[in-house]
Amino acid sequence: MPVGPSHGSRSGGSSSRSSGSRSSGSSSSSGSYRSRSRSSRHTTVYVGGGYYGGGRSCTPKEKKIIALVWGIIFASVILIIAASLFFDNVGPMNLIKQDAGEYAQIIERAQNQEEGYYIVEITNIKQNGGGHVGYDIYYNLSGSHDSYFTAYNYLKRNGIVYFYFEYSFVDSEWGRIYGESYASYSENAVTGLTEMTLAYTKAYDNDGSWDVIDVNYSLGKNIEYLSYKDSVTIGVILFIIALGLDSLFIYMIVRVVKNKKIFGKIATNATQTKTIQPTNKQKVCAYCGSIVDKDARRCSSCGAKMFKSKE
Repeated sequence: MPVGPSHGSRSGGSSSRSSGSRSSGSSSSSGSYRSRSRSSRHTTVYVGGGYYGGGRSCTPKEKKIIALVWGIIFASVILIIAASLFFDNVGPMNLIKQDAGEYAQIIERAQNQEEGYYIVEITNIKQNGGGHVGYDIYYNLSGSHDSYFTAYNYLKRNGIVYFYFEYSFVDSEWGRIYGESYASYSENAVTGLTEMTLAYTKAYDNDGSWDVIDVNYSLGKNIEYLSYKDSVTIGVILFIIALGLDSLFIYMIVRVVKNKKIFGKIATNATQTKTIQPTNKQKVCAYCGSIVDKDARRCSSCGAKMFKSKE
């Protein structure tokens, strides 16, 4: 059954309103980064007879990783805002869309004069009060069928103010019937209103209440629906962008860390593969040719003190 529009209670020409396109903002703060606070390692430098400790500054790779981490945080905030926009608006949007299908059935059955479905043409609608741009109550209108119409300033889209109606009229069989429209009427439409044709029934859902709808109603004219849809679309776009940025930043961090490990491994291997030339620790006796230790002062075989290098 159609749930129908709901714009809150009104008193004294004012109302509390909620816009389907409302979104929340976010604020972010940034702070300066000091490399000294991150380092627990120190070097010691001898200057002018004394030793002084110095802090280690971040390497270019560390700075890059820190920047990428902040990028992930920023993208994650956008992701949360996008999810909020989507989930806050997709429910009302789908509900209005469902209503449109049910209202279309009511209009069709009323136009086909099915039992329990009715059409009323309210003509010669005349303005009873002056218009007040910016106020919720815009016009009071009266005409045939002892009808009373009130237009309410509800929301703005693309610079145009749109209104919804609360209306009542008398059916000769059922008495006074009340209804409410969605915000589908521009200021020009409200100002120039002279007639309206309404379809109404109790038979659609048999819940004891009247379903009333303008026969010219369509989902494309419903500004509340379009406002919700705009917010959902923005939420989806922001979600895709933020998810893409998060994935990109994470990928870049992995690449930076991986490259650092590769370069470290190459440097380690280069150090380990250096050829170390062994020191010659032996010499030869010049007289008998015996091989003795380099530090020996006499030949262990003949006692000579003359030596030559071992080739």
